[in-house]
Amino acid sequence: PKSDGTFPQESIDRLKAIGDWMRLNNESIYGTKASPLEHIAWGRITQKQMGENARLYLHVFNWPKNGKLVINGLENEVMNASLLAGGKKIQFSKKDNVITLQLPVNAPDPVNTVIVLDIKGSPVVYKSPVINANADIFVNNLAVEITLPPAQGNVVVHYTINGTVPSAASPVYKGKLVITKNTVIKARSFNGTKAVSGVVERKFSKVIPALSLKLLRSEPGLAAAFYEGEWDKIPDFKKQSIKESKMLATVSPGEWKGKEKYGVVLEGYIMIPESEVYNFYLSSDDGSKMYLNNKLLIDNDGLHGMVEKKGIVALSAGYHKIRIEFFEKNGGDDLQLFIESPKIKKQEAGKEMLFH
Repeated sequence: PKSDGTFPQESIDRLKAIGDWMRLNNESIYGTKASPLEHIAWGRITQKQMGENARLYLHVFNWPKNGKLVINGLENEVMNASLLAGGKKIQFSKKDNVITLQLPVNAPDPVNTVIVLDIKGSPVVYKSPVINANADIFVNNLAVEITLPPAQGNVVVHYTINGTVPSAASPVYKGKLVITKNTVIKARSFNGTKAVSGVVERKFSKVIPALSLKLLRSEPGLAAAFYEGEWDKIPDFKKQSIKESKMLATVSPGEWKGKEKYGVVLEGYIMIPESEVYNFYLSSDDGSKMYLNNKLLIDNDGLHGMVEKKGIVALSAGYHKIRIEFFEKNGGDDLQLFIESPKIKKQEAGKEMLFH
């Protein structure tokens, strides 16, 4: 409520809309459990046991433009599909544990349309395999692993590397794959010759790493410029007055840590040990940005607690220009940079890598 004890009209309208929705769809909330399925891109699912059978409530937030709602990995027979509000029947089909619902062109509820899916028995779900790799880009070669979630019984994974949909005749995944060219990997779970999950895919691209710089001489540490000011996001430091300059061995607020209403700009070079794809992780409280070779790689700006953001880039061995901007308004403050590659476990970008 506001200071005079009244509620803003926006809050009143929101509560009324929630009440209207609950009058039509409360069955999908009260007495239900969490979804038996994971990673639902179009919304959420709740479920309720109905005697020997089960009822799934499909909460569709993102109405499919093609009118087809797809559910992967559900083994059970579908007995009914209908809109919860009004009970209108929905056509459906099922093949290889992929259920496709044919929906109306427009969503009956623009925020959350609930669809009832009655299935025979308790939900039996086969989860899709997961394609794991350090990144979606690589320089020379890339190791790729395909894993299955636990408790999948006698399920095996068949995969392809030519963009086609895996079948029971496709190769069985038995160990790490090493790719050396642009590749689309697709994978699917099978129980015997029957496909029991949806198809997952991941595209990998071979790239040319950014060229390194040749320096006539370099010294350890980064040049740090400190500023005073109160901001809600990173300012244009070129328009600010420098209060102090010094060298810092690592990425941090230095001796200004613990103060409030200040900013730091770190500049110099990072020494990359070999040509490879690198993951950089920039953590800060409050906001920060990281530029590599004069290009924004990580944007972690704004007022927030300690938050980590990630950037991926292919780099040649040698020196690369680095610039990190950071500001602190009030409360806790910190700034850290971590690096990772296929051969380097995630670790802090230490003083042995930073120069000016």
